[in-house]
Order: sequence, then C-alpha cells, then structure tokens
Amino acid sequence: MSDQKIKNYIKQALENGQTKEQIHQFLLGEGWLEKDITDELDSFEKDSYMSLQEPSVLPVEATKADLKRRFSFLKIFFKTPRIYYFLAVIFLIIIAFFLYSKIFLKEEISEFELIPKIIDTAGISPETSFILKSSVDLNVKIIEKHFKFEPEIDYKIKKISSESSVFEITPINILDENKIYSLAIFEGPIAARTYSWAYQVKAPFQVISSIPRDKTSSVPVNTGIEIVFNRENLINPEKSFEIFPSVPGKFETYRNALVFVPLEQLQEKTLYTIKIKSGIKAEGSNDTFVEDKEIKFETSVKYSESPQPYFDFSKRFWENRPDIEAVFEVHYSNIPT
Repeated sequence: MSDQKIKNYIKQALENGQTKEQIHQFLLGEGWLEKDITDELDSFEKDSYMSLQEPSVLPVEATKADLKRRFSFLKIFFKTPRIYYFLAVIFLIIIAFFLYSKIFLKEEISEFELIPKIIDTAGISPETSFILKSSVDLNVKIIEKHFKFEPEIDYKIKKISSESSVFEITPINILDENKIYSLAIFEGPIAARTYSWAYQVKAPFQVISSIPRDKTSSVPVNTGIEIVFNRENLINPEKSFEIFPSVPGKFETYRNALVFVPLEQLQEKTLYTIKIKSGIKAEGSNDTFVEDKEIKFETSVKYSESPQPYFDFSKRFWENRPDIEAVFEVHYSNIPT
C-alpha cells in the first residue's frame, strides 16, 4: 500500500466511524511499520485541525472587508450635496412637530361659557348650534378632545376666527324634539372645575291637553273649558278660540293655559266643537301656532233630583261550565218591574 493509499484508507476509515486504534491494528496486519502508521495518523490529524481553523478566520476577514466597503459607501454618500438638503428637511420636520405639539396643542387652564345660537323661553331649536367661549386661546383639537355631549351625538367644531378663542359647535344631525341634552367640559388639563350645561329641545307650538278631553262624552253642562299649550305667556290667544254651538263666556289666561268660562250652562246631550285657530304667538319666542286644532265633546243630561234608572253586572267577564246553568250577579236601582 503506497503512502497515498494509506492516507486515503485512513480518511475513509475515519469517515466510516472507525477508531484510530482499529485503523492502527489493521495497518499492522497489512505489514506496515509502527513508525509509518503513527506518522500518517498524526499527519492526518494535523491536516484536519488546520482545515477546521480556516473557516473561523475567513468570516473575520470577510467582515473587515464588508465594513471597509460600507465605510467607503458612506464617504461617497456624505460627499453628495443632496444629502445635506435631505437631512435639513428631516430636521425641520422634527422641529415643526415639536412646536406643533408644545405650542399649538398646548393644554392650558381656561374658563368657559356656552350659549345656544337659537333659543327662547320654550327651549333650544332642534337646528341650533352652540357658541363656546374660552378665556384662553386653545386649539380646535384640544376642544374636540375634552368637549362631551350626553347623549352622545356626532358634531363638528370650528374656530370662528384664527385670532379668537370662540368656537362654534354644530351637531351633524337635527336634535331630537322634547329631549334634554347635556354638554360638558370636565375638570382636567384645560378646566380647573367641571363646566356643564343642559338644554331641552323644544317641540313645535301645539296644544298638549284640554278639559274636557277630545272625543269625550257625558261632560257636565256646567263645565269650564281649558286649553293647555306647550308655550307660556301667550299673546291674545282668545282671538283664536271658537266654540260651536256658540256660548257666551269670558276668557282667562294662566301661564300656558287659556280658560273659557261659559256664562250659562251648556245644552244637554249636545256635541260641542272647539276650534283653536292658527296664528297664536308667545312672548319671548318667534314660534307660531301653525295648525288649527279641534276638540269635540258631548254633554250629559242635566242633573235632576229624581233618581235615574241604574243597571250593571257585578263583573265584566264570566266563566261557566257547559253542563251548569249560568248565573249572573247584577246591581240595579229605580228600574220599573
């Protein structure tokens, strides 16, 4: 076996998992000298060690070369005039953001006043907006952050002028009639205390109740007539009052009620019609009663001292088995037999 053959054999045997002792014994059996076998094994082990060390050196050299290329690129990059413009733009953006957050979005303690634009003694209009005044000039974004509606609605805020501390708050949708809305800025970064306001949205000018009620019967002939509106301080409402059949009487006004006092008793078993004509106004409001309203009622028989016949069941609903004769309990009086 030549020198190259013994080297190939040792390499193959080690790759196959044989130990140095097994390889040593085999080569002795093949007639190789002890010294030659030992020299070849030692030589192969040294070569293997050197081959294992080379990769650890190469990455370091590669890293140095890579860093050298990177630094060369940076030198070229920073020699380009455009890069200074680019860096200046970034710097200005950072400064602008800092100034915007610290100056324009500054939160400072303020005092507030809120006034609805369309309001009268009956409440606010469903189409109103609100004017908010601040003692400190704050940014719209700050007001949006701290202003609250209850119940929650969608709204927009705009500054009336760039140099003022007055804002207009406008609901996106028309507010619900006969509903109370609360508006608030709570104690916090811009308010030393909680500011809150509550307003009721007014309904259209209308009649809300009457005595007698509409479509009632058996109304006493000595009744008075009262019409109640949802506005106070009515202006000459008696001019819009009509009753048929006609009855002489006098008028009285109390807050939101028009009272008609007949000067004689009404007719028995008669259908009366009251008409409230449009056009009524109220003090402190531009609203007008815009739609005629009719109220009808029927009078009863005039009271007499002679007793009237009476008959009624003790219950309105009865249950009986089919095989049992039905029996009903009744109450009656003054019924001829």
